[in-house]
Amino acid sequence: MNRLIATCLATALLSGAAACSATPGSNDDPTAGPDENAAPSRTRAPSADAFKAFIDEIRQVAGGARMTSPHGAESANPIPVADRIVAGFEQDPPRQLRLESGVTIYWGWQQGQAFVKSIAIRGTGGDLQLLGAIDDLPMLYSRRSGRAIADQTAYDAYAAERAERGSTPAVTLFARDDDALAVHLPLVQRWLQAGMLGFNADCNDPAQRPVCTFVETVRLPIDAYALECAGTGTGGDCEMPVPTVPPAPIPLGAFRQ
Repeated sequence: MNRLIATCLATALLSGAAACSATPGSNDDPTAGPDENAAPSRTRAPSADAFKAFIDEIRQVAGGARMTSPHGAESANPIPVADRIVAGFEQDPPRQLRLESGVTIYWGWQQGQAFVKSIAIRGTGGDLQLLGAIDDLPMLYSRRSGRAIADQTAYDAYAAERAERGSTPAVTLFARDDDALAVHLPLVQRWLQAGMLGFNADCNDPAQRPVCTFVETVRLPIDAYALECAGTGTGGDCEMPVPTVPPAPIPLGAFRQ
């Protein structure tokens, strides 16, 4: 499976630098901000021009598409997809994983509100093919809080407790077309699993291993919409059927944050 990884994952590929830690990190609950146990960055200072170009590209791909927010009063009024995706990319450069196929997965979060995350996937042809808004991703492993959810009973209790607080996971994807969704959905699913571990997973760690095994069974509900439905919101003809496909066989520890 490691042959799928073209590089050792840079946190700054946009800047032309590539590096990764040889020592897997631990996973803290990121709701308060970036993972405090993430490996230190060994990348060069990012290019401001490259980051701006990335954000501009997201806005160009999203066009005039709109979506509804899963949170509070904002949910009543559609917001631009571009604004929501960009809000989840406040790290310069964004975290990313490049695969041997040439596909690159980018992700980030909103500073101070890390439950607001975004993902973007660049296809083999070099263009962004899929954008995603992820809210309230459940955290199954946290060394800081001592949480290690490794069975369905514990997960159901945790999900119910979060729901009482109004914290329900929402995964909303926007794809260029059905083919783009089908090809890249397994990558999103694997990224979600890595995210539920807090990223920087070390599945050889006895404390994390049972959670790594269990997270493979977790499937979060996903909504998908066509980006071509610019300006019409996320209803009606914009909705896309979400195919049933397994997550990509990428090592969970490959997603470094």
